[in-house]
Amino acid sequence: MYRILVVFFILSSTSYGQVTKFSLKSGLRLRVTPIYTSGYSPIIINPDPPVLIQQDPHLSGLSVFTGINYKLSNSVNLFYLIFVRYDQFYTDQTTLKKQFFLDHSIGLNKAVLQKKNTQVTAGLSLTFANRNSEFSYRRQFTDAAGNISYSLNTSDFNFTTIDLPIEYNRKSFFAGLTTSFSIKEKFAESSPFLLLSLHAGYKFPIRKKIKSQ
Repeated sequence: MYRILVVFFILSSTSYGQVTKFSLKSGLRLRVTPIYTSGYSPIIINPDPPVLIQQDPHLSGLSVFTGINYKLSNSVNLFYLIFVRYDQFYTDQTTLKKQFFLDHSIGLNKAVLQKKNTQVTAGLSLTFANRNSEFSYRRQFTDAAGNISYSLNTSDFNFTTIDLPIEYNRKSFFAGLTTSFSIKEKFAESSPFLLLSLHAGYKFPIRKKIKSQ
């Protein structure tokens, strides 16, 4: 991850040469509280082991992102973004677990309004979210004779969304709103949900390095 960021910034810092079709995008994303379509309580209690999962604070929060934008034409762009956040995972007994989570997003956007230095785009993307959310837990079983046995279980909170991003671009600055719809998730009480995200950042053109004569 860090090596990728270093390569991106080295490429974007070249100050001489012809501008390529690639550009680097970096910024911040704020994801607000999810909206649940079934209306169930977003607090899940798993009594064995005693784990409390609060989906609202787990799914919402601030992320740092970076990625590559490729210009297919004057109005259509292909992009890949990676989001990183350090956030609440779950509560085991009285201990709050936190760790880093990754979201990978790939999609297309098209200019719907374009002037000299200003552009408004609308797009469609697919996000593979909550990567690095794997966890393991032990379950206890008691048979009819009173013998106790244990099993080790593994799971994760990965989920996938279809996204509809709308973005305002002014020179190198951009800001936007993304509406995301969950299509696959592994929470204990499955329920489709809708996510709203605000993001802003800067775009840096990647230039070809001039070869010395």
